[in-house]
Amino acid sequence: MSMSSPPTRLLFVGGIVTPASQIELTLLHSGLLGVDNDGTIAFVEDLSKLPDIQNDEGDDGHSTPRARSLERGALHIKTRPTPTQDPLPPRQRRCIQTYLSASHRAWNFHECHLTVLPYGSFLTPGLIDTHQHACQVPNIGLGQQYELLDWLNHVTFPREARFSSDDYARKTYESVVQRTIDCGTTTACYYATLHLDATKILAEVANKRGQRAFVGKCQMDRNAPDYYVEPSAAQSIEDTKAFIRYCEQLAQLGPGADTSTSRMTRATSISSSTSSATSEGTSPSDDESLASPLSDPEEDAILMSQSVAKLSKTLDEVAEATPEAAPARSTSMAQSETNDASTAAAPTTPSAACASPCSSSVPLSSALVQPILTPRFGIACTDSLLTSISAVLSRDPSLRLQTHLSESLGEIAFTRSLFPSAPTYTAMYDHFGLLGPRTVLAHAVHLDESEMKLVKERGCGIAHCPNSNLNLRSGTMRVGEMLNRGIKCGLGTDVSGGFSLGMLSAVREASCVAKVVQFGGKEAATKVDGGEGNDGDIIAPIGGYDFLSRPLLPATLLWLATVGGAQVASVDDRTGSLEVGKDFDALLVRLVEPEDEDDNGRKPYRGNPSCFVDDGEPLADLVEKFLFTADDRNLARVYVKGRMIGGVDFHRRQSME
Repeated sequence: MSMSSPPTRLLFVGGIVTPASQIELTLLHSGLLGVDNDGTIAFVEDLSKLPDIQNDEGDDGHSTPRARSLERGALHIKTRPTPTQDPLPPRQRRCIQTYLSASHRAWNFHECHLTVLPYGSFLTPGLIDTHQHACQVPNIGLGQQYELLDWLNHVTFPREARFSSDDYARKTYESVVQRTIDCGTTTACYYATLHLDATKILAEVANKRGQRAFVGKCQMDRNAPDYYVEPSAAQSIEDTKAFIRYCEQLAQLGPGADTSTSRMTRATSISSSTSSATSEGTSPSDDESLASPLSDPEEDAILMSQSVAKLSKTLDEVAEATPEAAPARSTSMAQSETNDASTAAAPTTPSAACASPCSSSVPLSSALVQPILTPRFGIACTDSLLTSISAVLSRDPSLRLQTHLSESLGEIAFTRSLFPSAPTYTAMYDHFGLLGPRTVLAHAVHLDESEMKLVKERGCGIAHCPNSNLNLRSGTMRVGEMLNRGIKCGLGTDVSGGFSLGMLSAVREASCVAKVVQFGGKEAATKVDGGEGNDGDIIAPIGGYDFLSRPLLPATLLWLATVGGAQVASVDDRTGSLEVGKDFDALLVRLVEPEDEDDNGRKPYRGNPSCFVDDGEPLADLVEKFLFTADDRNLARVYVKGRMIGGVDFHRRQSME
């Protein structure tokens, strides 16, 4: 099943909903939105404010019923128009044609694909899942009796180990990606497993199906079962570099590409043989033609040395400030740095794990599917591995990084025991140079004052995962306080700690968790240290609106699932809202099926039993009902960069081909 080819240009007429701010929505009842042939939004207009619509009068000088219908956003078509029927009234059609002629001369109305949105339907930005374990989707609904660390050992690691089979990986990821798309997720930050080939398959599938995705090969070289752990930090880094090169090549083929071409087949076979040889202790090929800038061993060694020196200096400063922790460092972190970092930093022959990037001008940073560095969490990563990841990040600051932070109390205690010189869990990541504006930190449930300040200073984004935080009894993240502090926040499903693929589930849980946090009153917020004898004050909201003292608004919830997620994933310049110049990543929401109304005006129940829409409800109410009652049956179309890649209409069309 492939994504649809984009028409020359797209025109949408009807309801348009997009975040205006964290607390406000832009609601166009009679909107006009145009998508250019490159998949970007060319214009967004309010038809009711254009002269010909304002003066759409009948012969008696009064507004016609149709015009009044347009003004209140009730473009209700009782029957589906046949190809010979025109869903637009003549005056509105002329108005649009006049507008295009005056403002967008390259556009020909008759060559555009027109979609008229009836009452109960509207466009809204695609949802952005900032934290999902694609490999754990088969486990949805399992392990409800465990907390985090036991859940990993008893449920998660055994499942992830199965992805050593490429056949299993392909079968699973083909289903997972399309299911995720059909739930309205246009952008996903995916965790794969530690297997290189399986991770390539996930990237390939996301690219083929047209989803915007950041795919991470999980990095973990300790504190995991013998059957599911990387043999060394050096091997982990080599595989990660190979995956980055694979994504570079994938970028040249473009979204929807058939990766069965000889070039991609060759790359895969080279990769497989190289990974096998390396794991058996033999040297990979030293074919210079297959080397990438990411594989310069001399520069690797220099960067590694600099990173270790920076880390040692930082930790020495910490040790001086906290003398009681200094002895622990000498037997733990520092020793591990000395013994293990040299192994990871040792010059290696350039890996032939993937064919060299094509000479095309398409940069990886603008590709639909991109790699994201993915150290699982501090518990599973040696000092050597974290230092090596920092070196890769130093070479290419455009790369993103995702990891877990402060999810559960047990995890925090274990992490602190492994890095005793780091004052906090968050500071540990900072010591290794892993915090920055392109860092996605999942959970962040138990951050203290210093950690929140550090996250804000570094510009990191937080993936709020309320479903899994509750399900695994990890805790309740204080999303209101983070918004008050100006910390970037988005939402994540965190499957299979969370038990729903849909971002709408994350929206609803986020609403509930914010209310639960308020039960604690002032105890719910981190207090700013006011000095000796001062208990401190609750952090004041930066923007003037206090998210901590009241329930999250529907506008805030939609913002978190769209613009907020785009900021966290560092793609807010391209997606997250329906604005001119951004890619058309959008959902066509349909809360009422046109054929649900018979000749007598009765609306029989069909489809989603939870979604009840009455006649004449304002668009703002429809948006709220969408957030709290809709599901995949109400997502008619899912678009990414102007291409329809999922939704009810998409699958209807596929079944007819």
